[in-house]
Amino acid sequence: MTTETAIINSPSGEWKYYYAGSSTSNLCEGSRALRILKTSTAGIVGGHAYAISPHLTNGVTKVSFKEGRGTRVVGVYISTDDGATFTKYTEINTVQCELNTVIFADITGINRIKIANDGISDLEIDELTITSETTLPLDLISFKAEEGKLGNTAVLNWRTTNEVNTKEFIIEKKTESGSFSQIAVLPSKNMEGVHNYTYTDMSTVSGTAYYRLIQVDKDGRQTVYEKNIQSVVFKGALSFSIYPNPAADVLNINHEPVKTQGTIKVLSINGKTMLQNKAVKDSATTALNISALAPGSYILVFETPGQSRQSAAFIKN
Repeated sequence: MTTETAIINSPSGEWKYYYAGSSTSNLCEGSRALRILKTSTAGIVGGHAYAISPHLTNGVTKVSFKEGRGTRVVGVYISTDDGATFTKYTEINTVQCELNTVIFADITGINRIKIANDGISDLEIDELTITSETTLPLDLISFKAEEGKLGNTAVLNWRTTNEVNTKEFIIEKKTESGSFSQIAVLPSKNMEGVHNYTYTDMSTVSGTAYYRLIQVDKDGRQTVYEKNIQSVVFKGALSFSIYPNPAADVLNINHEPVKTQGTIKVLSINGKTMLQNKAVKDSATTALNISALAPGSYILVFETPGQSRQSAAFIKN
């Protein structure tokens, strides 16, 4: 039986005891138990004897144990500051050799547990089990970026599994000469199963763009997927515009000079082709008659074989 004063801030991996220690007179199962002396034992200062767990890095979700001597009073105390202070979480009136379970459903960040004798008789604690949080890191199954079918856009798709304690995803972008900066934040599903995400970057320019994904936990911790950076090469011209917008009868299109032939399409929001026309060779401006279109929102697509594919949204009055 040891009677050493507990060193509360002990190194991880060490139990500390105060008027408590190993006992060979186990009354339940096995050959040994943890005896914690009664509160009236001579020499005890502070009210009770106890055993304190090591530092528990992953937190605590549950504590279970048996008591082998009969009806006893066991105090379960918790600490979230590595043992500097303890708070009494609950008090259990035990029945001999019956399993007692305490679930910490309403508290996070517990890193030490104290099992104390708050009664007038010695305890025999057996089968003491402390269950730590076992949250696994999110798994990024895939992350891809490619130029959108309408041109001048980048479509990012990623797939995840094992989302536990996740908050959101940050999408960052940089050009060949720049540095990464945030362009979007998407909330995570934060639930079991496989999840698919997509984001479309509408702000693109000619050249190569690089995209990086960052996952953020609810506690603020971030995982930067440096090994999954994706790139998209945009070949579109720097000058592409439409006006007026909204338009009633004629939509003017400024585009790169057409070397051989160019095609202009007007698509509905669900992708159906509503209007199609040709752009004149060597021209850099095209006037498109849209008077036959019903009022609403549309997407204009301009493409030239081997040159570029560009798009812009507009409203028909």
